[in-house]
Amino acid sequence: MRQVFKAIIILFFAAWVSASCTIEHIDNGNLDGFWHFEQMDTLATGGRLDLRERTLFWAFQAKLMHTQGGTNKFYFRFAHEGNTLVISDPYLAHGHQDKEDGGDIPVDDPDLLREYGIQSLADTFYIEQLTGSTMVLATPLHRLHFTKF
Repeated sequence: MRQVFKAIIILFFAAWVSASCTIEHIDNGNLDGFWHFEQMDTLATGGRLDLRERTLFWAFQAKLMHTQGGTNKFYFRFAHEGNTLVISDPYLAHGHQDKEDGGDIPVDDPDLLREYGIQSLADTFYIEQLTGSTMVLATPLHRLHFTKF
């Protein structure tokens, strides 16, 4: 009888714990993953900047975008709806070592972001192409080319 009572208590507790957990599943489709920034075109002049030898990456997961490989690493919020990608709220990725209370540092200078093809603290891109291996983003000034890594 005691074993049965114990088993009931354990099952009740397990059911209660699993019922109280909610798992949010975010599917960004082909956008999710690690993207190598390979080329930036300047639309007004027709100029092309070849970045294939650089290790500049954009990575998307859930609601966060991360850039790395350049002078600094950054975290951003992003929204992907239809053929539009909006990135905003950049933070300099510093873990918890640089500030007494921990955390990353908000960015207030858009010049820090430019080596990743990002021109402002909140930038909107038109998605010209997005497949499982290729992404092409455009603004009125630039076109950015990526290959999934």
